[in-house]
Amino acid sequence: MTLRELATVLGTGIKGDGGLEITGVNTLEAAGGHELTFLANPRYADLLSTTRAGAVVADEDHARLIPNALISATPYLD
Repeated sequence: MTLRELATVLGTGIKGDGGLEITGVNTLEAAGGHELTFLANPRYADLLSTTRAGAVVADEDHARLIPNALISATPYLD
């Protein structure tokens, strides 16, 4: 499923490469280039600079810090 398709299903905003193929989910620390992760607790925001995730579900402020994101007011729920 592409990042664009996920945004449509979840009803989120999107930033970056909507054609990126997402093949799984993982943690901020362990995610790879085609995996989705999320940032729900700002305490872990420093991990955004080192994550290798293909995309992150994050609020609008944190989405600015990463190339590909699903923008959500409720990242944990999405």
